[in-house]
Amino acid sequence: MFLWHDSCIACYIEWPQAAMTLEVKTKREMENTLFIGLSRQLVAKRQMDVIANNLANASSPGYKGEQMMFAEHVKAVDRSTTLSFVRDVAVARNYGEGEFRATKNVLDVAIKGDGWFQVEAAGSMKYTRNGHFELDNEGKLVNTSGHPIQSFKGGPIVFSPGDKDIVIKSDGTITAGGEERGRLKIAVFDDMQSMKKISGNLYKTNAEPKNATDYSVVQGMLEKSNVQPIMEVTRMIGTLRGFQSTQKLLEQEHDRQRKAIEKLTRET
Repeated sequence: MFLWHDSCIACYIEWPQAAMTLEVKTKREMENTLFIGLSRQLVAKRQMDVIANNLANASSPGYKGEQMMFAEHVKAVDRSTTLSFVRDVAVARNYGEGEFRATKNVLDVAIKGDGWFQVEAAGSMKYTRNGHFELDNEGKLVNTSGHPIQSFKGGPIVFSPGDKDIVIKSDGTITAGGEERGRLKIAVFDDMQSMKKISGNLYKTNAEPKNATDYSVVQGMLEKSNVQPIMEVTRMIGTLRGFQSTQKLLEQEHDRQRKAIEKLTRET
């Protein structure tokens, strides 16, 4: 802590530049604590948002849990001093397979293994692990947002009026009354981290999709979210405690600065 004394005032009169340098340096040191604490607070808020989003989607079919990635950012103040800030650099996504839940709905499907359903949305191809499908008024197989599910040969899968006895085989081939209606397009990608999440549990990527080979389509099942609520709540508690401890540190630093200013005012 920097405190002004009579000798300091005399020093300031005789050597104003040296005293000014010391004053600026002390002020900077006070601010550094606040900046470092603020960087931690901002990251904690971002982390809390990610955890809350995971919990909100814990029951969303095919949802993939996310987690913040942090990095240390070192800033040189002068030749002998460096500051260490924390910052969030990316969101890591867990693409692990979730548990399957039986629905007894003939249009519900889950992918066992690697692969994504291909969906046409907003004029381009999107991808999802959510296999909760239905038929629209035109007989097209669509997702819950009304976007057509793509077939292996390209284009939507269309059913005829009155189709019944719908069967979806393990390779994605769909039949109705013994007649084939198409085959689900199951895509895979070499770089999974290039996929970007958008609304409706859909993902997009600029990478070229490849035809999946190591997979099995299961009819009457849905893949559950791979989020583990208990783990997320534990992370939320840890994040909240970290936020509160940093807040307490900032309050203590604020009190220290206030007392230093009050003493400086009295002594000058």
